[in-house]
Amino acid sequence: MNVKQIILRRIKIVSGFLIVIALLIIGKVLYIQHAQGRYWRNVGDSLNLKYMIFEAQRGTIYSEDGKVLSTTYKLFDIRMDFGADGMRTNNGRAFKSGIDSLSIQLADLFQDKSAAGYKQFLMDGYKNKDRYALLQRKITIEEYEKLRTFALIREGRLVSGLVVEVSNYRLNPFGLLAKRTIGLDRENAQKVGLERTYDSVLTGENGTGLMMIDRDGNKIPYKADDYVKVKNGHNLITTLDIFIQKVTEDALLKRMQEANAYAGCAIIMETATGKIKAIANLSKQTDSTYMEDFNYAIFMHFPGELFLVVDLMALLEDKQVKREASGLGRSRSAGGSATSTFASFKAAFEYGGGAIAIAAQNYYMSRKEEFMKHVRWLKLDSLTNIDLVGESIPEIPIIVSRDSQRAQAEEIMYRGGVKISPLGILTLYNAIANNGKIMKPYLVNAIKDENTVVKTFSPTVVNDSICSAGTLKMLQECLKGVCSNGTAKLFFGNTPYKVAGKTASANYYEFPEAPYGKRFQCSFAGYFPAENPQYTCIVVIKSVTGEPANNLATAVFREITDALYRVSGSGKGKPDYDFR
Repeated sequence: MNVKQIILRRIKIVSGFLIVIALLIIGKVLYIQHAQGRYWRNVGDSLNLKYMIFEAQRGTIYSEDGKVLSTTYKLFDIRMDFGADGMRTNNGRAFKSGIDSLSIQLADLFQDKSAAGYKQFLMDGYKNKDRYALLQRKITIEEYEKLRTFALIREGRLVSGLVVEVSNYRLNPFGLLAKRTIGLDRENAQKVGLERTYDSVLTGENGTGLMMIDRDGNKIPYKADDYVKVKNGHNLITTLDIFIQKVTEDALLKRMQEANAYAGCAIIMETATGKIKAIANLSKQTDSTYMEDFNYAIFMHFPGELFLVVDLMALLEDKQVKREASGLGRSRSAGGSATSTFASFKAAFEYGGGAIAIAAQNYYMSRKEEFMKHVRWLKLDSLTNIDLVGESIPEIPIIVSRDSQRAQAEEIMYRGGVKISPLGILTLYNAIANNGKIMKPYLVNAIKDENTVVKTFSPTVVNDSICSAGTLKMLQECLKGVCSNGTAKLFFGNTPYKVAGKTASANYYEFPEAPYGKRFQCSFAGYFPAENPQYTCIVVIKSVTGEPANNLATAVFREITDALYRVSGSGKGKPDYDFR
């Protein structure tokens, strides 16, 4: 055999070998494409990469005693893709073998259908190849974790066709309590309350990263260097006390329902610090129920006779009234009828105080700036700067002289166009209780993350002294006299504790559907115990019943003080309420 033949023979051998290899490769390609095509397409779909944004969890709002007031929780919408390739492989063997067990498990977990009902739902979806069939809406994380262990579902999303949609929801476990103050976190509307004020603190920072998603839907960081970790929002520790809030809300709701009242609010402040311990705002709905849908506590209203402490303080500071002064004029009762002349400014104050308003009107008619200096010194012309967005700016017009020598006593008593928020009036009365020291009202004690205090908030003194010691003592005596001798004697004359405060009534101009003359606003502002004040409170109710002015608001105040007295005197502490 010559060299040429040897070379040709070798070429044939190599060519034959290559042809065999090529045929094997082609055969393998055809096998993969046709016999295993569905499997490898599923694998390819399951191992995809996605650049994802991971939403930070919004921080939780707590009461001062550690109760959750507002928190974020996840809810899951569960759907099924009955057209999933894995479900229909081998003539739907996995689906058919698991449908009975899955139906029983679903009926036991959700208890809204029988096992037969769920089986029919699954069979109909499979028959119609429904790609987006709703199984359950808004299930909890605990229910979702159980669902993942069920027959068929545990085979993974490519076989079960499970589609999970996750949503974050904001929950107020205590429902109505302080709802407007805690606030609302809404995607398509403006946030309110603490949720709005501290939105940037609660929100946190989202995380990002390139993620690999496996066939079961698990997300795995593809490159650790590209992954930005989620920073959850900080938590708020408020000054609110759940027990005091519950007592306040219940007392206000009870009296408003009895009087068919339109709106009302009640606020309790810790006297020494300015901490807001409770804040309730209720308004009547069209179905006659009551909701917290407007923060009346920080919205300006007519203070009525509650403003008389300003008149009285100004007159005392300017030495226009002496302790035994007489001839201050005539006061007017809530019903509008004139009463007898009082022998002293203290008696005048205790039984209404219209005489003091007239004295202030007469003296400051030509000394308007002197009166406004007192108003500014009391900070009544400015915001309290509580940590809530939306506080109304006070309106205090200067006393205006009249062409007529005869002024209408009612307009003088109720101070005409003066408008101050209940919180602003409460801050003034708290200063009287706190030995003349104005404290800034506040709602948040601290900002925290999981383990660390990020920032704390301390009591802030706005004004060290609102007036002289002598004037302050006389103001305190007058407020005590209202409750022991005057318009609030019916409620506090025989209580085992002493209260100091002031009643007030007026007509109001909101809610025009109520005829004028039947729109009554009643208020009470005061502090307790009178000798060693712990709490200062204001109650304002707008009603159309015509019930004599002060009864409603004063009754609410009395229910609150009774409850707090019982707790302080029992030695057992406050009940550990859980209203969820």
